[in-house]
Amino acid sequence: MSKELVIRPYQPGDEVGVVKLLEVVFGGWPRFDLSCSPLEHWKWKHLENPFGQGLKAIGLSNDTVIGVNHIGFVRSWMGGKTRLCGLGLDLAVHPDFRGLRVSSKIDAINNKAFEGLNPALSYWVTTNPLIIKNALKNRNPHFPQQISDLIRIRDIDLHLEKNLSEKPLLKKYAFYLLKGLNKISSVSTRPTQNEKSKEANIRDIDRFDEGIDSFWNNAKDGYSFIVERSREYLNWRYCDPRGGKYIVKQMIEQDSVIGYIVLRINRYVKDYPTGSIVDLLTLPNRLDAAELLIREAIDYFDEKNINIIRCWIIRNHSYNHLLKIHGFVTSGTNIHILYNPFISESELEFNAATSDRLHFQLGDTDWI
Repeated sequence: MSKELVIRPYQPGDEVGVVKLLEVVFGGWPRFDLSCSPLEHWKWKHLENPFGQGLKAIGLSNDTVIGVNHIGFVRSWMGGKTRLCGLGLDLAVHPDFRGLRVSSKIDAINNKAFEGLNPALSYWVTTNPLIIKNALKNRNPHFPQQISDLIRIRDIDLHLEKNLSEKPLLKKYAFYLLKGLNKISSVSTRPTQNEKSKEANIRDIDRFDEGIDSFWNNAKDGYSFIVERSREYLNWRYCDPRGGKYIVKQMIEQDSVIGYIVLRINRYVKDYPTGSIVDLLTLPNRLDAAELLIREAIDYFDEKNINIIRCWIIRNHSYNHLLKIHGFVTSGTNIHILYNPFISESELEFNAATSDRLHFQLGDTDWI
């Protein structure tokens, strides 16, 4: 391929080439099962986000897309205010064009446009050592609390059989050890049963209605950082089939929403599907509701014969303790959230927040 490059913002019509590049770089994209084409999924994700279309700069060589980076928009409740934030999404450079600073040149276009929108910050989630090293070199700070990547495995031998690249004996005994340690550490953290939860019921829903807006207004002040859970956003994120098939369960008490949980089964690997708790949120101080929703999730996945369940939670958050009571263990994968602030550190109140005042889960990314 010729190494002659053109770097410019996205233009309508580029999406076909962008999706082809993503499929090449990631060995298939988006790597979860869909009821629509990858192109339709891309349009849903990058053109129809209710917070804005985001920014998409690309690199071209002979009119072929060889590089792309996307910044998606989210609104986050931060320090008692709703603020615009950027979320780093699909980044890809064709293998034949790596080492030519394609990514840096694309980023420069996106970042210049983004700064003009007066954002609070942009952030991105990664496990890639090179991206982490580069971010630290540029003095991009870490999110103030770490993310725990939790898994629950019913049959460890089956899991190891389906994941031959793992070292069987080491992994097997590590899982058993973690389960034992988590069982010991969680005995003292069992939630007290709330009498009110006996009056609540859990319903499967296809769309969020106006009740979720009241719930959000009651829940948000319990957090120093959380992506806005508005009805418009939640319906786009979890209830549009182009985004994927999610199972949404909502808890109602005395005609009011007190919490919800979002689940997904990823059947991309057909003979070993993975379950995910994508999002879990209840009113502050309603751990009884959170535990009931977690039980509901486990029952759902067990009924579907799903051997492994994944979820992310802020380390030391109260939900973390509930999940460990119900058999979840830390996977050992280090999840890094790095950010680039556009406002002063003094305005980023979340830096001094306790774990329970921070909310960040799988659904706040595009990983599932």
